[in-house]
Amino acid sequence: MAPVVVNQTPILNSLTPDIASPQKPGQTITWTANATDADMDKLFFRFFLNGPATNGAWQPETDWGTANTWTWKTSAGDAGENQIKAQVRDGKHAAEGSFDSELSGYFTLSEPALNISGSAYEDKNSNGKMDSGEALAGWTIQLVKPDNSQVSVLTKDDGSYRFEQLKAGSYTVSESLLPGWTKQHPKRGPTPLI
Repeated sequence: MAPVVVNQTPILNSLTPDIASPQKPGQTITWTANATDADMDKLFFRFFLNGPATNGAWQPETDWGTANTWTWKTSAGDAGENQIKAQVRDGKHAAEGSFDSELSGYFTLSEPALNISGSAYEDKNSNGKMDSGEALAGWTIQLVKPDNSQVSVLTKDDGSYRFEQLKAGSYTVSESLLPGWTKQHPKRGPTPLI
């Protein structure tokens, strides 16, 4: 009696992005699903996304097809932790609505934190640069954010100030002038952070 030959299911071996996580939103990321099939059957793949843009629910990104890649054009709505899932089938085991093997991967999209810094000083010799003895310590520097909220800091002994952990946008920096003082530089206006 001849041995019975059983067709084997395909196995998804890896699911990898073409660039490493984390990245800024707006990047285009290509995911590749590598699978093997001992019987060399034609394979079909599909991809899903679960993340901030899908409200934490699995959303199909492709229909079943022979392409083992999916190109994800990210946006600001994808900022945060995302999970990508690939499924494979050979059409000889699982029904069309199901799969033979699957793998998931994680990818983080985040905006880098930006900073605004500068110095307050009295330009005694009108050269536009801070020279020794010109630093203004203890002055209040205000920052108006894109949402019109405000924060302030005091200048350090060397006249420096710094606002940290800012998102991209337009900001306005100003100082609270003490009686008898006039601001000469810089000119007032929003400072775009990109």
